[in-house]
Amino acid sequence: MRLFSLTCVVAVAFSTAAMAAPVTYTCAIKGQRENTWIPQQLVIQHNAETGQVIVNDPVILNFVGQPVEGRVDTDNAKRVTFRWDLVQVKDRGGQFVPRFLYRATYIKATGVVSVSAQPAGYDNSFEGRGTCSLG
Repeated sequence: MRLFSLTCVVAVAFSTAAMAAPVTYTCAIKGQRENTWIPQQLVIQHNAETGQVIVNDPVILNFVGQPVEGRVDTDNAKRVTFRWDLVQVKDRGGQFVPRFLYRATYIKATGVVSVSAQPAGYDNSFEGRGTCSLG
C-alpha cells in the first residue's frame, strides 16, 4: 500500500509538471530613455517543459518587427538567465552591427532583473536594472 501511495504521488507530480503553463516575465527597466539599446519594458515567456523562450520589447519590435526566440543560459534556485540576439542591426547613425548580444538575469528571491546588451565585436555595452512580475 505504501508503494502504491508513493507511486500515485509521483504520478500526480509528473502530470502536474507536464501541464505547467509557460511563465511570463513582465519587466519594467528603470532609468532608461526611449530609443536606447536597453528597453524600458521587456517581456519574456518561458516554457520550462519545452525549453522555448520568446522575448519581446520595443527594441525588438523596431529592428525585427516581431518577438524573437531566446534561450535559457542558467536556471537554478537563485536565478534564471535568458539570452537572445538581434542580428543585422543598423543604429541611428547608420552604422551596421552584425549582432547584438542580449542577456537578462532574473533574481527569484527579489524579482530584480538585470539586462545587458553588447554589440558583438565591440568593447562597449549597455545595462539596465528593474523588476519583473510573473504571470
